[in-house]
Amino acid sequence: MTTATYGNKSDNPVYTSGQWKKPENMRNLVSFVVLMVCTLGIYFFYWVFKTTEYANRDRNSAQQSPLVQLLLVMFIPYYELYWFYKTSKKLSNLGEPFEVFNDNSIVTLILAIFGLDIIGAVILQDQINRIEAVRSGAGPNTTGEGVCRNCHATFPNDVHACPHCGESYKKPFTQTVWFPIVIGALGLLLAIGLLIGGIVALSSNAELTEDGSWNWDEITSGEEAAGPGYEPSDIDELIDENSQKYGEVIETAPGRWALVKEGVVNTDFTGVAENANGIWYLENGYVNFNFSGTLTDGKGTAYTVEKGQVVSQKAAE
Repeated sequence: MTTATYGNKSDNPVYTSGQWKKPENMRNLVSFVVLMVCTLGIYFFYWVFKTTEYANRDRNSAQQSPLVQLLLVMFIPYYELYWFYKTSKKLSNLGEPFEVFNDNSIVTLILAIFGLDIIGAVILQDQINRIEAVRSGAGPNTTGEGVCRNCHATFPNDVHACPHCGESYKKPFTQTVWFPIVIGALGLLLAIGLLIGGIVALSSNAELTEDGSWNWDEITSGEEAAGPGYEPSDIDELIDENSQKYGEVIETAPGRWALVKEGVVNTDFTGVAENANGIWYLENGYVNFNFSGTLTDGKGTAYTVEKGQVVSQKAAE
């Protein structure tokens, strides 16, 4: 039988074949990231509580109430920046007796500044995993249990051979620290993409844009189309003739047509108006060549519009 041992500076016995168990505070980083993403960050707050509790093992710095730290992270803007920095320092102190010299305070602080808390959390949890691995007698690169494909024995996953039968072993990429970081980054990009997509969808379906103009991406009624101060009869009057009451549709610049009255664009008008070239849909006084859809006036007449021009109309029955 092959025996593998690791030396450490703790009072715990070193690892011997068949006796090593995964420490309680060691978390699988893949499951860790999945929980972060699937719970929409709720698991992050639980982890902050438990990690603050764990970091209090550092007797060289002031003890902090896990509950108070959790509430501060949840409700005080940007407090997590300080929390990441301070907790990293405490974990660095805890790792020093076990020769786990990882001071990630600056790295996690920068990540938190840019909203990459999930990646900072993975780095800190990996640091805890390394400390716990050495404390338990395993090597510092242990991230969990390995399983021998030959005899199915379990052991720290940073060994190169099964301590029970000698079968060669290599830690899979899915158990390295880089895998959850990659997954976390992809999940973050996906969340950002969905957020941006949602914002774009909401803005495109809004009735009014930021500059106060109407947005026509959906079929709407004449009442919805017109906006404040619109009278449904405006459309009927302008269909029959270029009523001087509202102005006439003329080209004010190359490719730019507007309803002009006494030399001024009638920006109070939204509806359909006729000139010698046809019938057009105008929005705030200008022909909207980007609009295609159906408009209905206050009397039930429907106008089919393609790229700003009315191509057909159907009177109410």
